[in-house]
Amino acid sequence: MNSATEPRGFPEDETSSNNLLEFLLLCGKLKETKRKGWVDHGILCPESISDHMYRMAMFCFCLCPNHLNRDKLVKLALVHDVGESLVGDITPHDGISPEEKNKLEAEAFRRIRDEYLSSCVVGRELYDLWSEYENNLSAEAEFVKEVDKLEMLIQAFEYERDQHVDLSDFFKSSSNCIHDRKLLEVLNLLQTKRGKS
Repeated sequence: MNSATEPRGFPEDETSSNNLLEFLLLCGKLKETKRKGWVDHGILCPESISDHMYRMAMFCFCLCPNHLNRDKLVKLALVHDVGESLVGDITPHDGISPEEKNKLEAEAFRRIRDEYLSSCVVGRELYDLWSEYENNLSAEAEFVKEVDKLEMLIQAFEYERDQHVDLSDFFKSSSNCIHDRKLLEVLNLLQTKRGKS
C-alpha cells in the first residue's frame, strides 16, 4: 500500500485510541515545559515549548515563500520539538554535545513512533519530518530552522521590552543564522523596533 492510499489516522480500535490519548498527554507536557534558555536567564513566566512551536507554525502559515510547500512548513514547525516531551529542552549551555542531543532526540522520536504511534502512518510521518528538519534535508527544513531562530528573537525582544532585561546574547548568536530575504526583512524591522525601545 502506498502512502497515498494508506489510512491517515488511527485504526478504530480501543488499543489505538489509548495510544493516541497517551501521545496527546505526552504532547501536553510541551505546554508545561518552559523553554530552558529563558529560565536560565531569569525570565518571569517564560514561554513553554508549545508556545514557541505554535508561533513558529503561524509564522510558516503566514509567510511561506512561493517556492516552498506551506503544509510541510507548518508540519515541520509543529513537529520539530515534540521529542522534548521526553528529553526536555536541551540548550547549548547544558554541557551536552550537539551529537549527543541529536542522539537523545532521535531515540525520543523512535519511541514516539514505535510505542505511541505504531498503529498508523502518522508515527512514521512524525519521525520522518523530525529527521528531515534535524538533518536539514529540504529547503522547507532550512526555512523552518531560520524561523526557529527568528521566533526566538521576537520572543527575546518581547522579554526585553516587557521585563527590562538585556538579551543581546540571543541577538548576537542567532541573527547571522537568518538568510531568507523575507525573514531578513522581519529581522531588520525587529532590530529597528528594538533600537527604539
